[in-house]
Amino acid sequence: MCGIYGINKILDEEIILSKLKLMESRGPDKTNISFPNRMVSLGHVRLSIVDLDSRSSQPLTIGNYCIVFNGEIYNYKKLRRNLIHCGVKFVTESDTEVLLQAYIKWGDKVLDIINGMFSFVIYDGELNIFFGARDRLGQKPFYYYLDDDKFEFSSSLTSLKYGNEFNVSSDSRVLYLRYGHVPDPYCIYEKVYKLKAGHSFKYFLDRNDLEINKYWDLKGMDFNDETEDFQSVKKRLKNILIDSVKIRMNSDVSMGSFLSGGIDSSLITAIASNISVERLRTFSIKFSEKAFDESVYAEEIAKLLGTDHTTIECSENEILEQIPVFIENFDEPFNDSSGLAQCLLSKCAKKHITVALSGDGADELFLGYQRYLNIKKVSFLYKFSLIKLVFRVIFGFIPSYKARKIASGLRFKTLEDTYQYSTRLFSDDEIITKNRVLPNNFISYLKNKPRTVLESLSDFDIKTYLNFDINTKVDRSTMAYSLEARSPFMDYRVVDFSQKVPLRYKLRNGSGKFIVKEILADYLPRSLFERKKQGFTVPLSHWFKNELKPLVLSLKDPDLYKIIPEIDPNLVSKLIQNHFKGKENNTAKIWSLLCYKLWAEKHFLN
Repeated sequence: MCGIYGINKILDEEIILSKLKLMESRGPDKTNISFPNRMVSLGHVRLSIVDLDSRSSQPLTIGNYCIVFNGEIYNYKKLRRNLIHCGVKFVTESDTEVLLQAYIKWGDKVLDIINGMFSFVIYDGELNIFFGARDRLGQKPFYYYLDDDKFEFSSSLTSLKYGNEFNVSSDSRVLYLRYGHVPDPYCIYEKVYKLKAGHSFKYFLDRNDLEINKYWDLKGMDFNDETEDFQSVKKRLKNILIDSVKIRMNSDVSMGSFLSGGIDSSLITAIASNISVERLRTFSIKFSEKAFDESVYAEEIAKLLGTDHTTIECSENEILEQIPVFIENFDEPFNDSSGLAQCLLSKCAKKHITVALSGDGADELFLGYQRYLNIKKVSFLYKFSLIKLVFRVIFGFIPSYKARKIASGLRFKTLEDTYQYSTRLFSDDEIITKNRVLPNNFISYLKNKPRTVLESLSDFDIKTYLNFDINTKVDRSTMAYSLEARSPFMDYRVVDFSQKVPLRYKLRNGSGKFIVKEILADYLPRSLFERKKQGFTVPLSHWFKNELKPLVLSLKDPDLYKIIPEIDPNLVSKLIQNHFKGKENNTAKIWSLLCYKLWAEKHFLN
């Protein structure tokens, strides 16, 4: 795992080194720069994972080609054998050299055959271009700045900002207020963008022209054979998952697994412990608040699997101490508070390991969230407009925020539109703006017929929530402590196969992830995992009324509205007042405003 940087100009070495220093946690082991020709500068910080020898340090040059690469190519050993068969000679054991040699051999077709998480750029001296790409699900970040004759890119927005004068985009700020993050391809700064997941680009240096292409997408497939029974589908998925875990266990440094005690991390850990020749190390967090604590289940599962388990005792102060880390390492304003717990987990795990397996991705692929079940429960209302109107009126009279939100959601004609509304943080009525709000580039996944409504919601979340929230949270939190997280559920083969799994195998008996649970039952007793989904959350609502109360009250400072002019001061006061009185749970909105304020003070105003 690493950090990359590049620009279509020759910069002073000290400037490049200063930029690389700002993302040192992504690569604390080695820092290098290179100037492949008289018009290109490249830089790299390395976290050594595969082939620890300095010969594999980057930027790596072969002939007229030079690469900077962040991530892992999990099937690199197979690709290496194929390239050797084609006559290619290697000087390292790294996946970086395999990736570059594969590009030299097959050009941009390499994207169809690599399996990994990555963002990389290759300077192709033969064509005089930058060729780059980001992995299929957006696990690794890629920011770029494009203006006139300047093209600059980095793994870190903070590093990209160094030496540049960026202005905050008011449209992107509105998007943040809506969703709690800034969705791709937009960025919180003007003229800065994020390369979308599953996309590649060519930047033609001779004419300063950027060309972006999509190389992968969800397929929305169905089984050709409708008679295929559940056991056959389960076996096929299980085999793919086993191989997905296996290829992610290749590492020249110590590795382990996050084990929350939930279904997804338990399955990945169970498979990994079967594969590992050494006793697998596992890690979980124990919260002092019982409502948020699953550590007892994690400990039972670890004991049954025979892992070397560490339970990290998490006090309020330890979590609160992660707020500055959270703000500093999340380049853009970001509101998922579970990132605080993820930061603490990463900090403690890093003392023992450098690579950690995780269970992220299963909820989106196999309908694990409660919100899918909620949509299913109300689906009958959308078949009868009169009944829906009656329910809307009833909920409108109930004096609670949740009821009012349900009533507002019922005004939409389709479940897809209701779902999109329900995922918003601040509604359009609460945001003051005359600016054109940027379109939702992923709305087509909600309307992708003949996919069922629930399958469309799943597709939408894979392209949005999984990418913009989950992957951002995991990447920034782990990289803050130079720890690499690998997610077997996000293997593109698992994703492609999940698209073919019939809905009845994902959702059954009022519960999601049915097929995942059935695979887990091959490893663990059902009594250890058949319980209500808990999630990875922290007790912010309680802290707002106690330890964080002064920080919450700082939102009443009039200067706040100089940096967030889209929010009415009266609305903020009302949100805080109702939260403190217990009339409403406004935790998410208050935290979002706090995150933006703290981000602006750290990254923009100073």
